Amino acid sequence: MVVDDKTAWELYYPPFQAAVDAGSTTVMCSYNRVDGTHSCSNEKQLQVLKQKMGFRGFIQSDWLACHNTTVVEGLDQEMPGAVILDSGPVEPFNNFSPEKLDSIPESNIDDSARRILAAMYKVGSFETPSCELYGNDEIGTCSSYLLRNATGDDHNAKAREYATESIVLLKNDGNVLPIISNRVRTIAIVGSAADQESYCNTCVGADTFQGDYYSGGGSGHVQGPYVVKPLDGITGRAAQAGIQVISSTNDDVEAAVNVASQADLTLVIGGATSSEQFDRVNLTLDHRADDLIWAVATANKELGKKTIVLTQVPGAIVMPWRDSVDAILTLFLGGQETGNAWASVLFGDHAPTGRLPITMPASEDDVIHPSQELEVKYDEGMATGYRNPALNVAYPFGHGLTYTTFTYDNIETFKCGIHFCVKVDVVNTGEISGKAVPQLYVEFPAEAGHPAPLLKGFEKTGLIAPSQSRSVTFTLTDQDLSYYSNGMWVRIANQEPGFKVLIGESSRDIFFTRRIEPDESSSVMV
Repeated sequence: MVVDDKTAWELYYPPFQAAVDAGSTTVMCSYNRVDGTHSCSNEKQLQVLKQKMGFRGFIQSDWLACHNTTVVEGLDQEMPGAVILDSGPVEPFNNFSPEKLDSIPESNIDDSARRILAAMYKVGSFETPSCELYGNDEIGTCSSYLLRNATGDDHNAKAREYATESIVLLKNDGNVLPIISNRVRTIAIVGSAADQESYCNTCVGADTFQGDYYSGGGSGHVQGPYVVKPLDGITGRAAQAGIQVISSTNDDVEAAVNVASQADLTLVIGGATSSEQFDRVNLTLDHRADDLIWAVATANKELGKKTIVLTQVPGAIVMPWRDSVDAILTLFLGGQETGNAWASVLFGDHAPTGRLPITMPASEDDVIHPSQELEVKYDEGMATGYRNPALNVAYPFGHGLTYTTFTYDNIETFKCGIHFCVKVDVVNTGEISGKAVPQLYVEFPAEAGHPAPLLKGFEKTGLIAPSQSRSVTFTLTDQDLSYYSNGMWVRIANQEPGFKVLIGESSRDIFFTRRIEPDESSSVMV
């Protein structure tokens, strides 16, 4: 990747800076080349982390990502790896061998050792010197303790809570959701993703890069103790409501249409997979689920029946059928409680609270296409996702509906010590308790070079009962009101021509805008 400093500091570095500020002890450098140099050998990038961001922990390589003895450049630890040579034998990576480290200045070795040891002390690695506290096993390695089952009912309840909170309701025409038993007696569930098993990454012969609709692939794949599939979770909850469920999960279009014709409404469930090491080849759903959705939606419309689409995806997808269905919900790899999470939202046990952390594009022509080139220039700069006002979107960044409505009253902007604050009262004007997620954006002056207002804060309220309200206060810090230019941060507070604050329910659903003049932000640090 090749990226300019402004874009790096304003767009790609902030997550790393946030991790540093939160006290992270370890950062891993990757396989990628940055500005033509391998990440683990890239002195500029490694020292940005240590010198400019103030990182006090240690940097380790990914497996096989270390190509040189680059302690001086900033790498502190090489992780193992080996390559198979053309001649057949395996050659281990050994860039940090004692022989190779002999030529490295002692001060650099000491710094790396100090960073590693300091991180180990911080996380308590030396607090238990043996296995005695846990009971030694026959080989004295604490394996009985380390391999024990540490999960339980509390963990499972949390998994269900987090998955349920994460579901995003994108569309709900005619308030077809939640499903109510006095108007729905039979539900059809179609699509193979509805009955998808969790991939077993510990099975003999398993492809370690395989993903599924509950967890990503590769080293990020987590196999839970069980998985509640959508078909099972929804069927169980429907039974409690006295609703019958019929299904077709073989992706056969004719069978799906036939099952749908026998139900009051149809849930079409589609998924997309992603994995470490491999780019997705497109943004469509697996197993031609788009064709299934088109066919069911078309047939249902002729019969006056409803179609709801549930997607389990690792990122952005295109939805060419979005105008032909009645409701759309998305869950980004929900884990072991996926089926129960769907059931909680569909039947109204939980009003949707998820919001899109990405932009859903209108088509694949509205995204930056992945490249297989060894050098990829990030020429778009800051104009990615919601920061590109020209982007044609299906659903914007921050979007998410719920089963009630909110208004936002008594909006105040004021100085709060060395910061600037924005306060808003969120009022539930509907008939169902729910949570709102107001979002704060800042529009910088033209000289900042930002193509659109930038998200600077969001807050999920607690549960608000009908006719009740909650106050939310956003705090804009000195860094929030700065932009990067010519190697330095330029602060806009207390300077002409001022800035704008915007509050909305998504990046394109703004309900409050106000210009803040320099004298209004005069107490903000400059």
